[in-house]
Amino acid sequence: MDLFVAHFPNVILLSHSYSLWLVALSFLVATGGAALAFYAASSAAATTNHRSRDILMATGAVAFGLAVWSMHFIGMLALSLCTTVSYDLVLTFLSALPGIAAAWAMLHWMMRKDLNPWQVLLGGAITGAGIGVMHYSGMMAMRMTASLRFDMLDFAISLISAVALASIALGARNGLLARTRLRPFHVNLLSVLIMGLAITTMHYMGMRAARFIGQPETDLPIPPSDWLALAVFICMGIASMLGFAGAGVLLTRLHDSLAEIKVQRQELEAIIQSSTEAIVITDARGRIKETNKAFQRIFGCEASQATGKYLSSFLPQWTTLLRKDQPHTAHESSGKRQDHESFPVSVAYTRLVIDALTVYVGFVTDLSDVKRVQDKLQHEATHDFLTGLNNRRYFDDQLQIEVERSRRSGQPLSLLMLDIDRFKRINDDYGHMVGDRALEALATELRRQARAGDVVSRFGGEEFVLLMPNTSQPNAAIIAERLRAATEQLRVHHENLMLRFTVSIGVSGEFNVSNGTADELLATADKALYAAKEGGRNRVEMFEAAPLAAIAA
Repeated sequence: MDLFVAHFPNVILLSHSYSLWLVALSFLVATGGAALAFYAASSAAATTNHRSRDILMATGAVAFGLAVWSMHFIGMLALSLCTTVSYDLVLTFLSALPGIAAAWAMLHWMMRKDLNPWQVLLGGAITGAGIGVMHYSGMMAMRMTASLRFDMLDFAISLISAVALASIALGARNGLLARTRLRPFHVNLLSVLIMGLAITTMHYMGMRAARFIGQPETDLPIPPSDWLALAVFICMGIASMLGFAGAGVLLTRLHDSLAEIKVQRQELEAIIQSSTEAIVITDARGRIKETNKAFQRIFGCEASQATGKYLSSFLPQWTTLLRKDQPHTAHESSGKRQDHESFPVSVAYTRLVIDALTVYVGFVTDLSDVKRVQDKLQHEATHDFLTGLNNRRYFDDQLQIEVERSRRSGQPLSLLMLDIDRFKRINDDYGHMVGDRALEALATELRRQARAGDVVSRFGGEEFVLLMPNTSQPNAAIIAERLRAATEQLRVHHENLMLRFTVSIGVSGEFNVSNGTADELLATADKALYAAKEGGRNRVEMFEAAPLAAIAA
């Protein structure tokens, strides 16, 4: 079929007219479709997810292709001829495919950066050609008694203008973004207007190239006979365009959100599992949903053994902690391992409430090592490192307490103060190692002789004290003599050496103290010890009392 005519001798050309408001609407639809296409291209370029990019490209291409198709048939509705016009529905629908293909190519071109002029021209040519094929295949769907022919020059001008304006739109977007300080919004707006103008110009230049040859059926131009069906199809096309564009955006955002949530979940899982602090997640009833490796290590269980159990089986006081309603606050508590061993822990928790869902995240720290260190430091602060007895600081505190208790209750309180006789000679003759062994042996004997409630301490150097609550001075003197005699029987072995040593002991009681002070009790015991030293050593002396031998007689 010959579609082109160079001149029109002896033929009747049908007159026609346009509805200007429909022409304006067609331009708006074309511009809106271009805006959707540019938005899809910008969004696809910004995303790093290949699947999201493909979804945006596909939906953007369909939306832009349907926009071009809808614009074309709005323009056809704007045309009135002096003959009855209808449209082949199959060809009408199929004419959308070239527009979608052109849109797909255009979007891929827009995704590229730093396009050179030839690449811009090639992209414009593909876009313009696709729009042209869509336009002319859509016009071929017209069914009428008149014949449709095209002026070759106007036909060529319509294609050239479409290619030129499409190239300008692509080039303007890439060039202005790269070489000017214009905001991307303004650059895209300018490019959208140029692309909308390219599509509209292509259509109406193509209509200018059309020649409708035949006998008029009416005196005045009339709209297409099936304008209502065509209008419905156009509305469906516009709705589909918007639907595809909206669906593409929603799908990509949903996909990106799900991917981001997945990444965040993996990051959170990595943080939780690599944390040295035990972390446990429970539901509102306290049933364990998840534990990390530190929790499993601390409580001696596998993940499967903990999941589904109530947290109170590992933290017996968990319910009590929740009742205190003090989230984000660490509480010292006790934990129970899988083998039922109890151990000290520090527990903090946070409550997460999302709609009707409540979960608890617990943070558990094993305090076993901390407690051991604390106990060790406490022991070192109150005990002598060599003998293991209480040190001077601890003794001073206990002495104050017992003196006050004795004064309030009226119960007797006695104090023994003793040291090793000629201890300096032992160190000088045998060395400090032997001297230390002697101190350790005496400390062991003191612990053996002491009763429950007595306070045994190394007072300093070779001096020791034994504080005896609820003990009268005469009874304390008897215990002191027993201690002296037992010490005399001690033997210290070191290498090939066997050492014997003796002690002198001073005894004082609360009735020797005028004001009932600890310092006076210590001073009188020290005086009694000095008297024992002066009396020949290896003996017991009571303050202001005769030697123990006289008491025994």
